[in-house]
Amino acid sequence: MARKKPSLGQVLEQLAVLRAEVAASPHRLSYSVRDAAEATGIGRAELYRRIGSGAIRVVRIGEEGGKLVIPRAELERMLDREAATLRDHALRAELAEVIAG
Repeated sequence: MARKKPSLGQVLEQLAVLRAEVAASPHRLSYSVRDAAEATGIGRAELYRRIGSGAIRVVRIGEEGGKLVIPRAELERMLDREAATLRDHALRAELAEVIAG
């Protein structure tokens, strides 16, 4: 049975909740990839893909390729970008419907 696709409003609400949860941890300055995946609901493979493409900036702690961490502010930016992209796509779809008549 096919899962019902969430509405744009539901997805934006979920992103807002995730961002609030990340922002609500002021004591936490950075996340491991595993912890970032858990905090955001984005899979580790997807996070690594975004890191590799430069979409997410990371910091290496330690010498010679030490531990990879994602700053909290970078996770917040990523979630903000995701929400903005979804809103932009929704507006474009609505405009296309209006133009199509």
